[in-house]
Amino acid sequence: MRKRQPPKQQSQTAAGFADLVDETLSMETVNAVLEDKEGGGKRSLPWLAGQGKGARRHVLPRHRVDLHGLTAAEAVRKTEHFLQNSRYAGIPSVLVITGKGLHSKDGPVVPDAVEELLGRLKGAGVIAAFRWEKGRKDNSGALIVSLV
Repeated sequence: MRKRQPPKQQSQTAAGFADLVDETLSMETVNAVLEDKEGGGKRSLPWLAGQGKGARRHVLPRHRVDLHGLTAAEAVRKTEHFLQNSRYAGIPSVLVITGKGLHSKDGPVVPDAVEELLGRLKGAGVIAAFRWEKGRKDNSGALIVSLV
């Protein structure tokens, strides 16, 4: 692998970092990172998939909304607004953090309300799909939503 020559104004620390990257990352890994960056982070990077017990199989979406502390009605409105803005911006997938409702005095209401909303939006063709981050609602506090 060819060594990069740092620009004259670049500090020694930055030059040392560039050399370290060149020495430790394979060209395949560097290319995967660059492709992912150019593609807007739309695919999982190979070294993040399946590392260790309980590792996530996919990189979670960068764009997210946190609904902690909201009522069900507020969470639904905020989610609708967030999804509308995300679709308009061309974002392919988002994370909707509902929480598990463990601290709600009347039990979890936000996860159910948001799941119902997403079911309606999917039926209307507004979103492509959604799934609980950890596979099941009782294990998860977030939904991954694929936008159309």
